[in-house]
Amino acid sequence: MNPMPLQLFRARTAGVLLAAVFAASCADSPSQTAGPRITAKLEIVAGNGQTGAPGEELANPVTVRALDSIGQPVPGQIINFRVVQGGGSVFAGANVTDANGMALEYWTLGPRAGDAQTLEARAVDNATGAKIVFGTFTATSVGSTPGWIQIGSLPEMGAVGQTVANPIDAIVRDAFQNAVANAQVTWTVFQGNGRFTNAAGVHGSTAVSTTNAQGVATIKFTPGTTAGINAIRATAGSVQDADSMVGLAGVPVRFTISPSSLTLPVNGTGKFTGFGYDRWNNQTVQRPTWRSLDAGIVTVLSPTSTRADSVATVRGNAVGTGRVVGQFNTGSKVYADTAEVTVQ
Repeated sequence: MNPMPLQLFRARTAGVLLAAVFAASCADSPSQTAGPRITAKLEIVAGNGQTGAPGEELANPVTVRALDSIGQPVPGQIINFRVVQGGGSVFAGANVTDANGMALEYWTLGPRAGDAQTLEARAVDNATGAKIVFGTFTATSVGSTPGWIQIGSLPEMGAVGQTVANPIDAIVRDAFQNAVANAQVTWTVFQGNGRFTNAAGVHGSTAVSTTNAQGVATIKFTPGTTAGINAIRATAGSVQDADSMVGLAGVPVRFTISPSSLTLPVNGTGKFTGFGYDRWNNQTVQRPTWRSLDAGIVTVLSPTSTRADSVATVRGNAVGTGRVVGQFNTGSKVYADTAEVTVQ
């Protein structure tokens, strides 16, 4: 075996010594670590202080960054995300920090508006095994998309053309029955010719009002001038409710007898009917009293003088033309009409 040349031996020895010195220098550098990187703190990067709807995922994920003792990102750190207040949930529950020390999670708020919402970012210290809460996220839960609506305070009946004494209302709730504030409610009349009056005093068959903090929107309603059903609808977002009331004929302002004349044989009978009408020409139920102005020619058989009825039965007594009067008293006014009976 030939001995190694002296020059080659010296070159190899110098290389080994240089490598050892370089390795020692790198190990002592403050920017490098000889072992695993230890997470010293966690920063909240984004997603704190959001506002969202109950039961819905927040618009932005919650994001944290793991850093070591000299502020360098720590990759590979397991971060656990736990909801500790508000009854919400997270999508995954845990994540591992990336090369930049970042980890994120998606947070869905609890079902009740107004409840405090809190999420903690947690980790276990790799060196000591200590349980560490690195960061706390908070969020505000407010009323959300309307999921339910109900009309209230609409009476079963009322006089036509007269505004209902108390405003009608619509109660708006979300899918979890939380009151939805500041929701627009659109009111529509879809049967009858009623009208709404909004807060500005504007009248129309459609109107809009806004819910208050309790999720209640109110509007004034006046039944149409035609007696009968008035049907309305309240719509908030994609939900709606309908209700109806009966518009009753108003105070009578005139009275007529139908038919206006009869022709009867002697001892023959016939009938007259009396009708009252309000100012909008709706027929009202009236029970007038009846009497003959020419009793020798025509007689009122019924009703008797002690009762009133909308229908009167008359009899022809002798050939000629006689008159029959029907009338009713509203308390302040008397309304009457006259019909003729020709007896042949």
